[in-house]
Amino acid sequence: MSTTKQAIFLPPVFRFLMELTAWGYFIILAFTVDILYILIFLLSILLLGLFNFPGDKKKEGPVNIPGWTRILNELFSGGLLGIIGAYLLFQEVGAILQFILILIVIILDRKRYAWFLGISDVAPDYVTVLREMK
Repeated sequence: MSTTKQAIFLPPVFRFLMELTAWGYFIILAFTVDILYILIFLLSILLLGLFNFPGDKKKEGPVNIPGWTRILNELFSGGLLGIIGAYLLFQEVGAILQFILILIVIILDRKRYAWFLGISDVAPDYVTVLREMK
């Protein structure tokens, strides 16, 4: 695989890493602190799986929402919840590292966010490639 093709897939990989770490924190909290943390984990998965921006990931989602709403959904489910989970498990250091991961995701996904907000009419290459793979 060429370097260009590898770079194309960095945004979704880092976005998935952000979501996975957030989910992992709440699964660990559910088993070590209180089982109710599993509800936060399930809420996050529900929000990300149910609400989609038209044309992103799937050709049609169960509930299509505006781009700005999808951005907030992702930043809440993977971002804010990730920071909270990291803080609860690892205090300030964990929260800061999770925040840095979120900033990397925002920087890498800026073209997708521009498309979501209508600033760009063209979806990023990786969105098109991933959509065609399904």
